[in-house]
Amino acid sequence: MTKNKPKLPIENDNIDQKTETENLSKAKKKFWNSSKLMSFIAILLSAGTMFTITYQNHLIRKQQHASVLPYLMISYYTGQRIDGNLMDCRIDIYNNGIGPAFIDKTEFLYNGQRYTNLQDFFINELNSPFPNTSYSVNTNISEGFVLPAGQGYPVIASNDSASARVLEGVHRNLQIKITYSSVYEESWEASDDKNHPIKIE
Repeated sequence: MTKNKPKLPIENDNIDQKTETENLSKAKKKFWNSSKLMSFIAILLSAGTMFTITYQNHLIRKQQHASVLPYLMISYYTGQRIDGNLMDCRIDIYNNGIGPAFIDKTEFLYNGQRYTNLQDFFINELNSPFPNTSYSVNTNISEGFVLPAGQGYPVIASNDSASARVLEGVHRNLQIKITYSSVYEESWEASDDKNHPIKIE
């Protein structure tokens, strides 16, 4: 009598896993067709182009701002005769930049007093205390004054040696601050106690 061998169970799990893997692979192939790939590349190129244009515009703006940059300096000058006596004394303002400087504010700080215009400082600290001295005073240097590039003006200048000695003494306790801006409305502060303007953020 012959015995029938028992049939082995079919490994359905392996077949199902293989079928699922094949289906996922087909789905990926269907998703990344040539049309979608070209669209993705076009998006990347557009983003790169936009970044390049934005960066170039940023550089152009920086170049434009730099091309009209004002640079104010406040200087103090004294001149002496051959015999050593003081002959001349003056305070100058000069625009050493390549663009015009628009004066926004002036400050004259002297012995604890603050003056917002040159005329008041001159009357109270030079003219009244020293009536026998003579000066040339440029009262135009105030809010609204435009100082062209490459030009300078005396703020206060002595007209004789006696006035020069007085102005020299006054200058030791005097601080001048001038706030100015460029044509792009960027602002700086120039001061006679600093060797370069400070940008105001």
